[in-house]
Parts: sequence; structure tokens; C-alpha cells
Amino acid sequence: MSTISGEKCVPGYFIAPLFMTVFMLISNVLLMNTMVACGTYVFEHNVENTQEIWLFERYSQVMEYDSTPFIPPPFTIFYHAFWFFRWMRVRKFSRNNLLDASLKLFLSEEQIEKIHSFEEECVEDMEREKDILKQSSNDERIHHVAERSDQILNRFV
Repeated sequence: MSTISGEKCVPGYFIAPLFMTVFMLISNVLLMNTMVACGTYVFEHNVENTQEIWLFERYSQVMEYDSTPFIPPPFTIFYHAFWFFRWMRVRKFSRNNLLDASLKLFLSEEQIEKIHSFEEECVEDMEREKDILKQSSNDERIHHVAERSDQILNRFV
């Protein structure tokens, strides 16, 4: 086997480039698969927390809206002056009764009681879950220590 230039061809010279091509194709497929898996994980993680994020942003928007004056910016100085003089008047006449400009909760006594009972149930559930995790981890530790002690005992026997 000789080529046009007169040099002899090595048998199987095409095997190395063929294997390299196959390796590159497989590695590219695996790399793309890994990238898709990472993107899917990020998307699923965001979908799980979407409701919580949306509610938090909504609360922030409502609080920002509540804290801004109702008049346009050039006239806000009058708004702030009004609130300052009102605060001074209330402070002068009554030290216990300062102004409360926060959002109000208009619920009946029954609804407030339901909210408190729901909060208590949530706290109890959380404490119960913590206790279960603590007990399971202690049980696992005890089991692991028992296995180690059995192994040491078997070495001596």
C-alpha cells in the first residue's frame, strides 16, 4: 500500500479520527443534556415558589402604595407638613395616643379567632415535624453506633 507521494499508509489510520468524532458527538449530547437538566431544575424551582414570590411582591406594592402621598410630587411638602403638625398636636395633647397610619385589619371576632387557631395549628405542626426529624436523626445515630459496636465486638471475638 503506497500513496501517490510514495509513502506507505498505516493500516487503520482512520480509526483514531473516527473514535474522536464519536467521542465528540457523545460528549456534546451529554453536555446539551446537562444544560437542559439544569434549565429544567431552575424552571421547576421557580414554579414552586411563584405563588410565594408573587404574594410577597404584591404585599410590597401595596405597602409602597399605602406609604405614598395622594398628591403629586411638587405638593408633597404640604402633605408632609400636614402630617407633622398633626403629629405634634396629638403628641402635645396625648402622649399615649400617637397616630397610627398603618394598614388596618377589619375582621370580626370570629374571623380573628379562626386566624389565631390556624396559626396555633401551624406552629404545632411545625413543632411536631421538628420533633420527628430530631427523633429520626437520633434513632439513626443510635443504630449507627450499635452497628459500629457490633463490628468492634466481632473483631475481638
